[in-house]
Amino acid sequence: MPAYMPCEANLATTLVAQIAAATATQKDPIFTAPRKCVVLEIALTPQTATTGNNTNTKTLNVVNVGPAGAGTTQISTTPLPTGTNLVAGQKQALALNAANAAGHAMAAGETLSLETVLVGTGVIVGPHLVSIVWAPLE
Repeated sequence: MPAYMPCEANLATTLVAQIAAATATQKDPIFTAPRKCVVLEIALTPQTATTGNNTNTKTLNVVNVGPAGAGTTQISTTPLPTGTNLVAGQKQALALNAANAAGHAMAAGETLSLETVLVGTGVIVGPHLVSIVWAPLE
């Protein structure tokens, strides 16, 4: 991956609306690369709490859907089993997967979506503020 300067890091934020417990898989766009860049961190700050559950829950994935919205490259997965809770007002990191641990490179115009996947009968998640730290690539 080409070099970037940490002092060039930028912050992008998006508010994602509440997702009902019974809603099946839903994708909400959270970031479109304004230029060739690397995504360094992804976090969400829920406005309301969500209590994790092993049977009826959601899984939060961050997916690079490309410039046309059809891509499937998953760069982060955060299941919400029992004991993994989203605390209202508390920033929660969405860890990049191992293949993207040093950052996820994106071409200008590519979009990341927050994919919320229903498990069992689900739980309510959100609304939440999603924060993306990114840096331009040369």
